[in-house]
Amino acid sequence: MLIDANKIVLVIGDVMLDRYIFGTTDRISPEASCLIFRKSKTISHQLGGAANVASQLCQSGYNVFLAGQIAKDDIGTIILNELNNLGVNTTLISQDSIITTLKERYIADSNKQVLRVDNEHYSPFSDDIMNMIATFIRNNSSIIDCIVLSDYEKGALSYTFCREVIELSNRCGVSTVVDIKSPNYNKYNGATIVKGNLKEFCSFMNKENNNISSMSDILPCIPELKQKLNSQYVVVTCGSQGMAAIDINNKVYTQPAITTQIYDVTGAGDIVTAFICISLCMKLSFEEMLRFSNIAASISVTRLGNAYINPVEVFSEEKTVSVENFNKLRGNRNVIFTNGCFDVLHIGHIDLLNQAKLLGGTLVVGLNSDESVKSLKGEDRPINPFQYRAKVLSALNMVDYIIKFNELTPIDIIKAIKPDILVKGGDYIVDEIVGSDFVLSYGGKVVTIPITYKTSTTQILGNGR
Repeated sequence: MLIDANKIVLVIGDVMLDRYIFGTTDRISPEASCLIFRKSKTISHQLGGAANVASQLCQSGYNVFLAGQIAKDDIGTIILNELNNLGVNTTLISQDSIITTLKERYIADSNKQVLRVDNEHYSPFSDDIMNMIATFIRNNSSIIDCIVLSDYEKGALSYTFCREVIELSNRCGVSTVVDIKSPNYNKYNGATIVKGNLKEFCSFMNKENNNISSMSDILPCIPELKQKLNSQYVVVTCGSQGMAAIDINNKVYTQPAITTQIYDVTGAGDIVTAFICISLCMKLSFEEMLRFSNIAASISVTRLGNAYINPVEVFSEEKTVSVENFNKLRGNRNVIFTNGCFDVLHIGHIDLLNQAKLLGGTLVVGLNSDESVKSLKGEDRPINPFQYRAKVLSALNMVDYIIKFNELTPIDIIKAIKPDILVKGGDYIVDEIVGSDFVLSYGGKVVTIPITYKTSTTQILGNGR
């Protein structure tokens, strides 16, 4: 990824928190015709709205500033702590005597959402905060790569302030990506890229007595939408129907939805916004931007809540990265490292990787090159070349990154990425694990995973191979 660490991405918008409460619903209340929800546990809180976009961009390696507003309450404190832990710069977040927006989702059997409870308050920025953000843009325009406006109509992006930011950005030569909510298209006039879902764009057009309700209906209207918005690009997300868009030259594009098992659509719009910004910063073509944003959305809906989407999953078929790129992408995430040849993938490998991932964090696999495997295993190995082995590992959900190494041991990788947890199989003694002394020296952990399945590639191949 072409990430310039000297550049800034500024996200402005409504900050909120999502909370998932799990339980069961096995009977109807005798008091009313409603389900009885038996609460069992609450999962970790997840950042929502503009905070979700900022989180995605920061974890993707960008220097992110978030401008928003939270209350001096418990929910606001959770948001602030989470943002700071991720490395998002929060100097432009104000705290006031408002209510921090909280969305609670009650999840029952088969992960079905049975109820959502919103606690929110319309809270526009004060004049002082708006002036502070405007001053920040003026003073840093030469190093701001992109400004994202994430509008959930909770007050942060009032009509006047939204207009001021877009006009100021245009004067300073900074690109703006807007995720819309208001049916007043004048609010977003002049933005570089305007993105919204089908319902939001239909509300624009239906105000003028148009009967628009589907992607096929809105396609002929996209040039008119672009003209009304006075934007360079417009992107319409249409759920299961895919995407429709128009570029600076008035060329209309469509992207069919990628068929996948939908698990949870929460935050998918934020993911599209984030990947539009990432693609813009990487200077990809508009067609590539649409394709990669579409892929990111298809991955997002297969996961619960506002899950982080690894850019490597989106921009390449494999998850293989260099040490340098991994250190750019890692952010402040907990890193778990293991290594191996993984020549013929078997149940023992799967169990090791599953158990490693359950330790909590980003799982990085050091994968021996073909030359390295040959030196370790003999001239008739590997059975599968590196690109095949990497592709198979990339298909595993528990694996986040793969780093290739040519040496006999991964000590250079371990020293370069400094994992929080070093993992090997239970047939190793901690003192014998390569890199264990180094990891322990800075407070990291070394974990051995008990061997549940006594098998190996050599046994599978037979004849001593």
